[in-house]
Amino acid sequence: MNYLTKLFLSHLFILGFSASCFAACQHVQADLSPKGIEQRLAPVAKVTIGADLPSAPGTLGPDAGQKRYTANCAMCHTTGLAGAPKYGDKAAWAPRVSKGLDALLKSVVHGLNAMPPRGGCTTCSDEELSLAIKYMLEKIK
Repeated sequence: MNYLTKLFLSHLFILGFSASCFAACQHVQADLSPKGIEQRLAPVAKVTIGADLPSAPGTLGPDAGQKRYTANCAMCHTTGLAGAPKYGDKAAWAPRVSKGLDALLKSVVHGLNAMPPRGGCTTCSDEELSLAIKYMLEKIK
C-alpha cells in the first residue's frame, strides 16, 4: 500500500468515526434545568480525614468517647503532635482542666492553636466531642 492510499484510508476512517459519534450524540440531550446542571457539576467523591462518622442523636453507646478519641484525637494526643497535650499526661492537662469542661469543649469546637475546629471531625456533635474530652480526662484522674 502506498502512502496516498494509507492517507486516504486513515482520513476515511476518521470521517466515519466522527460521523458515527455525531449521530450517537444527537440522541443525548443535556438537562439544562438547575437540578441537572447541579448534578453534572457535583463532586464525584468526598474526602474525609479521620473517621467522620455521623451518629444519630441519643444513639451514642457507653464507649462513644473512646471511639471518637481513637478515630479523631489519638493521632495528635498520643504523640503530642503540634503541642497537643498527651493522653494521660497530668502536668500537660492540669492548666486546661482547671478551666472546666465547658471551656475545653469550646476550645475543641472552635479550634485552638494547631487543632482545627471540632478537632477535624466535621460531623461530630458537641455531645460526641464532650465524651471524647471526658474520656481523655478519665486517664489523668
